[in-house]
Amino acid sequence: MEDVRAVAEAIIAKLGLTSSVKSLLIEKTDSPWQEKALIKRKKGHLDVKAIIWDDDAFLYGRVYRLFLYIQDVLDPAFQYDPKITPDEEKDPDVRDRYNQVWSLYVDSRMERLGIENFYDRVLRRNLFIDMAKELSWEDAEKVFQTLWEKETYTYREIVDHAT
Repeated sequence: MEDVRAVAEAIIAKLGLTSSVKSLLIEKTDSPWQEKALIKRKKGHLDVKAIIWDDDAFLYGRVYRLFLYIQDVLDPAFQYDPKITPDEEKDPDVRDRYNQVWSLYVDSRMERLGIENFYDRVLRRNLFIDMAKELSWEDAEKVFQTLWEKETYTYREIVDHAT
């Protein structure tokens, strides 16, 4: 396996996150479905724990996409507000839609940047349509396309789409 830390540090620098990310802990997982980046806000910086699938397939893209979430959180224009995040225990369906919409936002940017991504448009569309069982396939496809094509979101818009 490539040096995941070196890939992550290069991406942190490329995204301009070097001054914000003070510490980086990398843990391996056995599935791409379990990948995530957890952040702890400290005074003036973040501590990041990245959980990465132990495989080289799409490694750069998989790590890049995790740090796009962090970039969103730090971007004042995104207006991240953890107080409005849907509660997974109170409403798991809303939380699932929230995860799907934010993932669509991240993965559509990956496509526009030309970065190979495990979560490409076809996979993301299929996951979205599977989640949107209350809609017909055609309606779910239209909603997906509309969400995918939108170039920028605020955090509030993502939460609003989920609810």
